[in-house]
Amino acid sequence: VNAGWEADADVGPMISPEAKLRCERLIQSGISEGAQCIVDGRGVKVPGYEQGNWVGPTLLSHVQPHMECYKEEIFGPVLSCLEVGSAVTGLGYALPHFYGSAFEVHRRSV
Repeated sequence: VNAGWEADADVGPMISPEAKLRCERLIQSGISEGAQCIVDGRGVKVPGYEQGNWVGPTLLSHVQPHMECYKEEIFGPVLSCLEVGSAVTGLGYALPHFYGSAFEVHRRSV
């Protein structure tokens, strides 16, 4: 996490303080609704840019379709993982989702 013009920047700042707060609120809502936060990017401080709108990479697991973090597009460095029993079931969730382009389906076997 660093300023976008820095050579080592993989993740830059959120576009505004409001965007940062929205992202952090959606992360917290997922946790409050039962998701597990495996990697928490909230509270990141970047030396030299302490006042920046930083949210680091975040991984939420055990996300369910009723959760706000599933229903809303977060627009931040957050990966929300929903675990299903088969690729067909996963596609059943992805295809009707309003933000279907945000979906990926991964399998353990081919």
